[in-house]
Amino acid sequence: MSGIRTAVRSALRATPIYSPVRLVFLGVFGRAKLASIRRARSLYANFIGQGDLVFDVGASVGDYTEVFLALGGHVVALEPNPESAAQLSKLRHLGQLQIEEV
Repeated sequence: MSGIRTAVRSALRATPIYSPVRLVFLGVFGRAKLASIRRARSLYANFIGQGDLVFDVGASVGDYTEVFLALGGHVVALEPNPESAAQLSKLRHLGQLQIEEV
């Protein structure tokens, strides 16, 4: 079952409906993760505004990158792992995102 879930998540991640659907899913099945996302948005909203340049060093699959983009930041994500960088590239539709595989 986890393989199917991973495949569906990967396919949806490249679409504009991913973020809202993910938040609904987490509201039902992952309340702790949803609370973590809300805390991160609340914290970083004090530092990141519309159009601010943000560097996400070691971005992995983009959990914080998503938060920074939702706050309107222009994000430069640094990620050496090619598989993680491929996952990051699916977030480009969320806003200004530049990925550096270094």
